[in-house]
Amino acid sequence: MKFPSRVLIPALLLAALTAFAQEAPQQALEAANAVYTGGDYPAAAEAYETLLRDYPTSTIVPNAQVQLAFSYYLSGENQKSLDILGKFLTGPPAGAELGELAALLQPQALSALAASLKADDPARKTNYEEAVKQFAAFIEKYPQSAEVESALYGSAIASFQLGDYAAAQTALETSLKRFPNSPGILDSQNLLALIFATEGSKMLGKEDADQQAAFALYAKSAGLLGAIIEKKTDLALVNAAQFQLGEILLSEAAFAPDDRKAALLGQARNAFRGVLPKETVVALQKEKINR
Repeated sequence: MKFPSRVLIPALLLAALTAFAQEAPQQALEAANAVYTGGDYPAAAEAYETLLRDYPTSTIVPNAQVQLAFSYYLSGENQKSLDILGKFLTGPPAGAELGELAALLQPQALSALAASLKADDPARKTNYEEAVKQFAAFIEKYPQSAEVESALYGSAIASFQLGDYAAAQTALETSLKRFPNSPGILDSQNLLALIFATEGSKMLGKEDADQQAAFALYAKSAGLLGAIIEKKTDLALVNAAQFQLGEILLSEAAFAPDDRKAALLGQARNAFRGVLPKETVVALQKEKINR
């Protein structure tokens, strides 16, 4: 009658070992996540790499891969981030949420990689173009995602860098229309203002410049910047908008007729006077946070 216990003991041992085998990777993942949450992204990347080496067949591998890709991206190691994402996307099917995160991170990493390259490097243009395609693919696949606004903004930045101002404008105007109450609306307005100003300046640089059309673009830019300044919700952005507004007014004054030149120069001076030193902006931001 002792036989059952002799059979039972190995079964209990096997269950304990199985539980330990399942717990160890999870504990390693939680430890790596804690490092990531602490903001030490290079150390987090090392922790995730170790986890993937130690537990290559664990069910937490897809999660660790995505977290590793984010760690590399936030460390500025964009190519490594893309390499890990490639492994994730070609690996076994993962959860929908992980797939969505990876699908958005990939074009972001491509854009960041492109931005790190020299202007004459052909790979810069190629990476931006691929980023635009992948942002569009994300929006098409996840039209109800909470990250669609981020995808539209990312697409606008990549398009702007490619000199495709029309595509950048379309993306931003779509975002502003779809997410009118979003906290990110000011960033979209600021980028759209930059696009209008850039288009206006390029127009004025031509021999047969249509000054009225260029001034109209400057007016659109100034209107958006004025709205950012008036809201005063993001002091750093307000400061940048003040400076950008001064630049626009100064540029317009250089081409404006004499009867408008003095007024534009005066407005430009006022805008520049509203620009606060960096140290002041940082102090005000800290004060706002501590309230």
